[in-house]
Amino acid sequence: MQEREIPASRWRDFFDFFSTQHKDWITTIEIGERVEARELPLVGVSADSKGSEPNAIEIEVGRDPSDHLTHIIDEAERVTFRQSDDEAQLELEIKSADGEKTAVRLRRATRAEIQGRAARERSGGATG
Repeated sequence: MQEREIPASRWRDFFDFFSTQHKDWITTIEIGERVEARELPLVGVSADSKGSEPNAIEIEVGRDPSDHLTHIIDEAERVTFRQSDDEAQLELEIKSADGEKTAVRLRRATRAEIQGRAARERSGGATG
């Protein structure tokens, strides 16, 4: 697995590009040992260095109102990006000022997952 740290000065551009390239990838968010979101499509990741909470990172997952989640990490200090050699699996590790680590794990959606989501959207968002 390849790994690199993203400098804070590049977070906004990195997350903009990352979100565009990995929209709808299947995402799991873990805070420490707790799973915050499991196997939901990525909507996007963004960084705000000038708002009321400096160095806030926002992760948005889930397309349906029933599973939509926005997770905000305040006072992020470090972002590490990892990807498998075949680029099919990715991870962001975000460490905040209080020492808490958030792991955002992504993988490409399978053909069946993409087709199932498209069918639900055509039928008005109804789930199984």
